Amino acid sequence: MFSISGTLNQEVYRKIHADITPLRSYVWWGCVVLCLNFSFDNFQAERPLRAAAGFLFAFLFLAAGFVRTCVVGSRARHDFAKMKAASGAESIRYTVSFSDEDITITTNTSGFALTYPYEALVRIQKTRSAFLLRTDRHQSILVLREHMSRTQEKELISFLKGKPTNIRW
Repeated sequence: MFSISGTLNQEVYRKIHADITPLRSYVWWGCVVLCLNFSFDNFQAERPLRAAAGFLFAFLFLAAGFVRTCVVGSRARHDFAKMKAASGAESIRYTVSFSDEDITITTNTSGFALTYPYEALVRIQKTRSAFLLRTDRHQSILVLREHMSRTQEKELISFLKGKPTNIRW
């Protein structure tokens, strides 16, 4: 049904990593600010236990965001290093094909192909530069959006909604 081509390189990994890190999320920063505001309000009202709890939550949000940023960044670097070692090239041109039965990723340089059934998909994440289709084994299928129009993006989403995935829409 669909075939989408793209090129994976270090710049693509950096863009996707920047899009999915929580330090760039307004909601995440909003939670940190609300916790700190709660803490200062209770500190000024001489309620030290509530103020301490607010500071603790703010610290936990910051720590969790930092750890997640480091983990996601190391995964991206690791994935790119594996890709570079397997192909021996700085970038790989590939095609993601969506058929009626499964999803196939084929590298155009070596012809290597991976196939995933639709049942393996558990999450879809849209970033500014790509769709990340997550599998039940914590693998990602990158569908680059640079050559897709808005109507093609909507068609892809509606196509995936019609397949037996484990994505909670």
